[in-house]
Amino acid sequence: MGSSTDGQFVSGLFVQTDGTGNGGNVQITTPELLVTDGATVNVSTFGEGKGGNLIVNASKVVQLMGTSANGPFASSLVAATLDTGDGGNIQITTPQLLVTDGAVVNASTIGDGNGGSLMINASEAVQLIGTTADGQFASGLGAVTLGKGKGGNVEITTPLLLVTDGATVNVSTEGEGTGGRLFVNASKVVQLIGTTANGQGSSGLFAQTKGKGDGGNVEITTPLLLVTDGAAVNVSTDSEGKGGRLLVNASEAVQLIGTSADGEVPSGLFAQTDGPGDGGNLEITTPLLLVTDGAAASASTFKEGKGGNLIVNASKSVQLSRTGELSVDATAGGIAGDLFVNTNKMSVTDGAQVTVSSPQGQAGNLNITANSLTLNRGTLSAVTGTSSPEGGANITLSGLELLRMDNESLISASALDNANGGNVTINSTLIVATPPTGPEGSDIIANAEQGNGGRVNVTTQGLFGIQFRPQRTPKNDITVSSTFGLSGTFALNTPGVDPSRGLAELPTNVVDASQQIDQRCTASNKERKSNSFTITGRGGISSSPNDTLQGESVITPNWITLNSQENNTPPAPTTPRSSAPKQLVEAQGWSINEQGQVVLTASSSNVTPHDTWQTPAHCPTDAKQ
Repeated sequence: MGSSTDGQFVSGLFVQTDGTGNGGNVQITTPELLVTDGATVNVSTFGEGKGGNLIVNASKVVQLMGTSANGPFASSLVAATLDTGDGGNIQITTPQLLVTDGAVVNASTIGDGNGGSLMINASEAVQLIGTTADGQFASGLGAVTLGKGKGGNVEITTPLLLVTDGATVNVSTEGEGTGGRLFVNASKVVQLIGTTANGQGSSGLFAQTKGKGDGGNVEITTPLLLVTDGAAVNVSTDSEGKGGRLLVNASEAVQLIGTSADGEVPSGLFAQTDGPGDGGNLEITTPLLLVTDGAAASASTFKEGKGGNLIVNASKSVQLSRTGELSVDATAGGIAGDLFVNTNKMSVTDGAQVTVSSPQGQAGNLNITANSLTLNRGTLSAVTGTSSPEGGANITLSGLELLRMDNESLISASALDNANGGNVTINSTLIVATPPTGPEGSDIIANAEQGNGGRVNVTTQGLFGIQFRPQRTPKNDITVSSTFGLSGTFALNTPGVDPSRGLAELPTNVVDASQQIDQRCTASNKERKSNSFTITGRGGISSSPNDTLQGESVITPNWITLNSQENNTPPAPTTPRSSAPKQLVEAQGWSINEQGQVVLTASSSNVTPHDTWQTPAHCPTDAKQ
């Protein structure tokens, strides 16, 4: 550890090759590896040969801390090539890797050779913390290419990755070579927090191209990604090369929160181009995306190049609040990319905004597919400075059950200078704008300055609290105006419900019921008398089950009528009969006694009928049935 008293030489382990031969490997196996005060472990080649590999296996911890006393040397693990040879790889396997106070782990190439790769497997955590005391050098991990060669890759596998107080993970190229790729697989969480001590740099993960080469990709896989206090994940190119892609796959949530202490640097995810090259895409896949307190997710170009796309797939919700932002911008006349959001619930509140913009060029399109969308002092906007044949600056909101606009919210597709306004297309079951609380109201506009106004197409079953007007007013308005050009068009489609849908058509021919009666079996009464039903006598069944049985009703003998006055006389004693009870038999006939009562008899009665009162039915056999 440490360096010489004059600061010219550092302590360490060195394996170096100066000629055409390949460099040798360094392998360290120990419970703990401590590199501090500017010391180094260096495996390098200065000639045409390939650099050797540095392999560290530490069963407890690897710690790199600080710089030399006078500051020119950082504590480090290095695999480098300074000529035409390819750089070697660095492999670290340990439970914990701690890099602090300006220390670095770096696989790099400064010549024409390709950079080596850095592979870290930490079973507990990787922690990168702070900068040098003067804030000039950040702690971190890197695979850097400064020459014509391709940049190497950085691969980190750990449960926890913490990058804070200005520390970085950097995969970059500053020459003609293509930038390397950065892969992070953290089984629990990735936390990126804060900026450098002087506020000039952000903590984070970076893949940067500053030469002619294309930028490398950054891929993050973790349950939770937390980026706060000015930290960032940035994939960018500053020159002719194309920007790399930034891919985030978080199985629980992505949270982007706040800015740097001075409010100048937003926390966030960025895919940027600052040269003529096209920007890369930013793709976020997660159940929940939270962007708040000035943080941002952006795919932008700052020169004439075409900006990349921003794609968000959030299965549960997207929440933007307190000036949080999703944006796809081209700030210097370039063509902005498109912005896509696919989620269940989305809210844009408290000054937050979702934008596609190119004030001097052609803006992209903004597309949101969700079940519900709530704007409360929130903005969806598309701003374009020119009109291209393929169109642009369009806003499409689809799949909505409810669109709610509160408190001066705005949906705007607007055009500057001679450009024509973009189009706004909304498909929502209900659209509700609450009464305005400020001087502007909540508005949906497709306006232009010197060009023609755009189109607003609304398909809904209910439009409440907002209506079309020629110009914006303090109320909730829908406008398609132009200051000097032609006004646009507004179309409202309110599909109703067809009441006949699903009903069966009844037949129009009515059937004569009298023709459905079988006439073959009729009573052959000589006098053709009609059938009849005759009620004679009194008594029998009561007219209602709730009525009491009357005294004159016919009852079975041995029944008695109860007196209204209770009889308390005890029953007379009876002597039981010794004879066996008579056997009950089924009635075989009946007769009428002298009192006119019907009496059932054990044997059938022999009676002589007086006259035939019912003629037997006659059922003729007719072949023409």
